Amino acid sequence: MVRLVADIGGTNTRLALAEVGAVLDGTQQRFSNDDFDSFDAVVAHYLADVAPRSLTELVAALAGPVGHGSARLTNRDWTLEVAALSERFAVSSVRLINDLSALGYALPALTGDDLMSLSGDPAPSWADQSLVVGIGTGLNVSFALNGPAGPVASRAEFGHVSMPSAVKNRLVEVIGDRADAFATAEDCFSGRGYALLQNMVQNGDPFTALYGELIGLLARDLRLAFMADAGLYFAGSVARVTLQGDGLAAFEQAYAKPTAVASDVLPPVRMITDDMAALKGCAGVVLS
Repeated sequence: MVRLVADIGGTNTRLALAEVGAVLDGTQQRFSNDDFDSFDAVVAHYLADVAPRSLTELVAALAGPVGHGSARLTNRDWTLEVAALSERFAVSSVRLINDLSALGYALPALTGDDLMSLSGDPAPSWADQSLVVGIGTGLNVSFALNGPAGPVASRAEFGHVSMPSAVKNRLVEVIGDRADAFATAEDCFSGRGYALLQNMVQNGDPFTALYGELIGLLARDLRLAFMADAGLYFAGSVARVTLQGDGLAAFEQAYAKPTAVASDVLPPVRMITDDMAALKGCAGVVLS
């Protein structure tokens, strides 16, 4: 069975073919969304180029909330409907998932150069809960529970929760009442939040350390809330820019602060460096 897998972002769409749970080498392509008026148009263009055998399945991950049978891209006026995609491309099975969920499903397939270790030792063999944290255009998380058949990754809209108090208190220390501009977690932890806070803080160099500290305070709460004993996995452009050098050192210090639930072992922290990781997740999803 040939599966079309898609990773649909606000700017680009990545497509590939997959078989037996793995992306087929040489089939990955990236397209600028500005060149197309719909997801269907991107897929039609891609299929005309690769001329595959008959498709039987389609799994698409997108940056936006996923409902029952439909999903809408947050930063572009594209709506995907399961029934319409099934009919349009003559496939028997279609599944739509959030892009962070796709990364959760991809974790078992990520090795070597796909990941960069940021903090901590490898997870113990008994650990079975992971958390993907995406900080880029927006903020979201996906909790992944590892089982015999592979992970089951959750969907969430974590970016719209109220700002965690530890982060908000630190912002107040630095910028005072202007911290009210950051009402939700995504208001701070996103591309626009990064730019806004940087404009509020004097001196360019210390900002990276401050932002790394804030991500560490967020991660400290997340490791407690989700008991991510198998590790936290960061993804996204803002996370990549921040979690290095002084930013990483400040992150580690804040992340290691004790929580209400004592633990001798901090969950490891990794960075997902593979730009095609979501496609691997879409390839690995088990369809019922």
